[in-house]
Amino acid sequence: MTAETQASPLTLAELRRRPHWSCSSITTFMVCSLAWAFRYVYRLERTFTPAALIFGGSFHKSLGFLFRARMNGGDVKAKAILDLFSDLLLGEARHAEPVVLYSEGDDVNSLTAKGRQMLEAYIGTIDPEERVQAIDVPFCVPLEDSEGARLPKPLIGEYDAVVMAEGGGSIILDWKTSHGRYSEQQVMDHLQPTCYLYAQAKMVGHSDTRFCFDVVTKAKTPVVQRCSTKRDSDSFLGLVTLVRAIDKAVRHECFIPNCQSWHCKGCEYAQACRTWHKEHHRVRREFRLVA
Repeated sequence: MTAETQASPLTLAELRRRPHWSCSSITTFMVCSLAWAFRYVYRLERTFTPAALIFGGSFHKSLGFLFRARMNGGDVKAKAILDLFSDLLLGEARHAEPVVLYSEGDDVNSLTAKGRQMLEAYIGTIDPEERVQAIDVPFCVPLEDSEGARLPKPLIGEYDAVVMAEGGGSIILDWKTSHGRYSEQQVMDHLQPTCYLYAQAKMVGHSDTRFCFDVVTKAKTPVVQRCSTKRDSDSFLGLVTLVRAIDKAVRHECFIPNCQSWHCKGCEYAQACRTWHKEHHRVRREFRLVA
């Protein structure tokens, strides 16, 4: 691993045991602060496991296996990766607790077929000359403003992969499955590149690394996009300011439903949300862990 991809000495699972912020938790709060509280504060059990969750996890693990083999000079056939995905998804579907909820018209077989098709499309776009530097790189960095004032909890996360850019330098890759293509504005506004490039800048002392979403669509004929973006110091300041504001809202237990969110249709806490206004006995507690 190069100096530009310094990882945390702890695994992501170990980092999650400590008080922290992550891109996913920040995004969840912004989408619906009440759903965030149900998950991270009140620790409610999900009423179901979203099919998208096990699909995305199996997809990432399959590509992680492939990229690790590439990094180590191994030769893995595409069929082996497709079969690995099938096995992973079936295993997750069988053992998920609570039970998996599928979208109308879907089941484990249709998702398996779609995932294999998407993986095959992605594998077909890989440049064999591209050098893989690292896989599953965990990080833990302080969130601090331009004056060096730190927030109480650090930012943690994990890069899917780091590859060598043409002419040197590194590119942080993140694999995404999506119903449609990412727009230029979507990439510009996305919080994940900001979080990950902020972490990289903290670790190596500069911010000239690029971030790329490798997007594979779930269309009838999958489309593969590589969406490249960068961030500057002003973006990083905005991130810290955002988390500071969220942290303040959390400490004051300001959690409200976002009933017009796109997330409502597939929310695992929909039942709890419907009775939220009847709850008058919320117990205040010390907010320590944010995943």
